[in-house]
Amino acid sequence: MAEILSQSEIDELLEQFRQGALEDLEVGDREPREESKKNIVVYDFRHPNRVTRDQIRTLRVIHESFAKQLESYLSARLRTIVSSKVEAVDQVTYSEFVLSLSDPSCICVIGADELKSDFVMEINPTLTFLAVDKLFGGVGGKIEEFRELSLIEERVIRKLVEGMVRYFDQAWKPVTDIHCKLKAMYSRPGLTQIIPPGETVVAISIGFAAGEIAGGVNLCLPYVMLEDLLPKMSPGKVAFGAHVRWDEVSRKSIEKNLRSTPVPVEVELGQTRITLRELMELQEGDVLVLDTRTDDALPIRIGGMMRAYGTPGTRRRSLAVRVVELVQNGG
Repeated sequence: MAEILSQSEIDELLEQFRQGALEDLEVGDREPREESKKNIVVYDFRHPNRVTRDQIRTLRVIHESFAKQLESYLSARLRTIVSSKVEAVDQVTYSEFVLSLSDPSCICVIGADELKSDFVMEINPTLTFLAVDKLFGGVGGKIEEFRELSLIEERVIRKLVEGMVRYFDQAWKPVTDIHCKLKAMYSRPGLTQIIPPGETVVAISIGFAAGEIAGGVNLCLPYVMLEDLLPKMSPGKVAFGAHVRWDEVSRKSIEKNLRSTPVPVEVELGQTRITLRELMELQEGDVLVLDTRTDDALPIRIGGMMRAYGTPGTRRRSLAVRVVELVQNGG
């Protein structure tokens, strides 16, 4: 309990202070105050860090696994090679995430019974219209002007997103079992108010590239959704470089695309050497003598590589070649 000073003791202290006797005490009192300032940590109430660095790293690992699985899924569905990379995992407010979205865009609200809150997955317009073009049989060229999806296009993209959501469930299996489903799709960011604007969210940006076309998927995971999952997200539970599981549908789709992929086949009839003068004087009807005979086996190149030897002939009034020998180590 603090000691209470009497009036005479208070008067004595005031007298000593006026005479300068307490000057040393005042100077000595400043040093710990200045030292204590070094331990002050600035806390921004607008951007509270509610997720630790270790948990952020674990979230990155989970979504790297998600991105790798989407690579194989999108490559099979869009019939083109797609690469992916997790570009950023940040803590922001929901209003900041909404402001970062393209307008218009493809914004999906996704939820699960096991989660306390819905979350948002935005598919960048570049990736959206690449998918629309490829799924409708196009070549997947660049789109100069973005617009809202038509009803038919939205229905096709909805099916694509439902497939992507299944891989989200698989990526989270080391932490918890969830069964997510697509609840709604919007084209305007302002319509997706799933939580208050000032709430903390984890924003995850995944970049995708297909040839020269680069797009992306942005995920917004509210802290309310992650609150019960964060204690389970120890680094030991989530393995780095998780193995991608190939489902039967994806395997058959890739196999079908490989079987229908055109491969150039060339048969070399022979070679000869002529001078530049002879080349300039060539006319219709001239004959070039090659270094092969009619019964020689001709080299067959598949995809630019030496794969077999064959003999020339005809089949149903068309030129053909019969394979007589395979080359084991093509070069």
